[in-house]
Amino acid sequence: MAPQAVDAYHYAVFGVYIISLDEAATHSAWAIDTGHPHLYLDDQTGEVLMATIPGQGTAGDVFLQVQFPLHSGRIGGLAGRILIAVAGVALAVVSVTGVVIWWRKRRARRQVAARETAAARKGPASARV
Repeated sequence: MAPQAVDAYHYAVFGVYIISLDEAATHSAWAIDTGHPHLYLDDQTGEVLMATIPGQGTAGDVFLQVQFPLHSGRIGGLAGRILIAVAGVALAVVSVTGVVIWWRKRRARRQVAARETAAARKGPASARV
C-alpha cells in the first residue's frame, strides 16, 4: 500500500508546504515509533526540498527523532511506560535520599565541630587541675 498524506501545512512565510505521510507499518510492542515521514515542498515549484524519514539519517537525527516518543511514553508500549515510570520514581527517591544523607552528615559535622570548639574553650585538661 502506498503512503497517503495525513496532514499538509502551508508555511507561506518560508515558502514551504509540509506534508505528513502515513506509512502503514506493523510495529511490535518494543518498536520505537518516531512519527511519520514528512516531505517539504517548495510552494512555487512543487520541488521536493527535503524528506525526513523516521529512523533514518545521522545518529544525531535519530537521537532527536526519539526524544518526543521517549518523553511521552510511546516507546515500548505498556512495558516501556512502566519502565519509564519506575525509572522516574527511582530518580526521585535517589534524589531525596541523597539530600537526607547530606543533611545528616552536615548535622553530624556541625555537632563534632561544636564539641571541638567547646573543648578548646575549656582549655587543656592538665591546666584545669
